[in-house]
Amino acid sequence: MKNFLAYLRSRMFLKNLALAVCLALAMILILFLFLRIYTHHGKSIAVPDFSDLPIPEAEEIIKKRKLRYEIFDSVFIADREKGVVVDQHPLAGKLVKKNRKIYFTINAIAPEKILMPDLEGITLREAQTKIEIAGLVLGKLSYRYDIGKNVVL
Repeated sequence: MKNFLAYLRSRMFLKNLALAVCLALAMILILFLFLRIYTHHGKSIAVPDFSDLPIPEAEEIIKKRKLRYEIFDSVFIADREKGVVVDQHPLAGKLVKKNRKIYFTINAIAPEKILMPDLEGITLREAQTKIEIAGLVLGKLSYRYDIGKNVVL
């Protein structure tokens, strides 16, 4: 144990320890400088607002700004133009690096198809509820004589 403590106090060990610490600090400094250059630190692009733009127009802007895009999802909103950008991520105004991918949610060209609920043999009130739950709109009603009052035929 005495020899080990003596070695730790020796000039050769202290010299090697100082050299190892300096080498580690130099490696860390080089790593940080490399990362600063590689990641284009301080160089960013503001994301434009693509709301209500059709995809071809949005694509032109993306190419000019050296970005990329992907259509992530589509929704159907009846009162908005078909095929336009409804939502984007990252949001407009956020700072990103060049070649960053922008994810779009677009307004679908056709509404999503759903299964028609089975309405036969139930009351008009139940049928109206099932229609509303399915997201449909009740149209014109026509009545025919039947033994059941207000039953869907």
